[in-house]
Amino acid sequence: IGLCGNIIYATGTITVTEALSLNDYSKGEIKLYPNPTLSILHLSIKDGICLDKITILDITGKEVLEQTQNLSSINVEKLAKGIYILSACAGEKKYQEKFIKE
Repeated sequence: IGLCGNIIYATGTITVTEALSLNDYSKGEIKLYPNPTLSILHLSIKDGICLDKITILDITGKEVLEQTQNLSSINVEKLAKGIYILSACAGEKKYQEKFIKE
């Protein structure tokens, strides 16, 4: 770390030991509607999938909402306008879909 005028700078190495890839998630097995939404986001779930939990993440990956019951819809009315990611778990399987909150 050094100081150059009013600018502080640092150098270093970052090592990533484990990364989450798109292959870790199943795509297209959960549909969200309406998208964009104002309040209630409905989930259309492919037959045979029994969800355990729904988590809503903001665009930075911060968890902003979680639901473990009534998993066919989720109320997002209190969320700020923006782009979010719905992450759903069914046993060991994970699903993710983006949606827009108006």
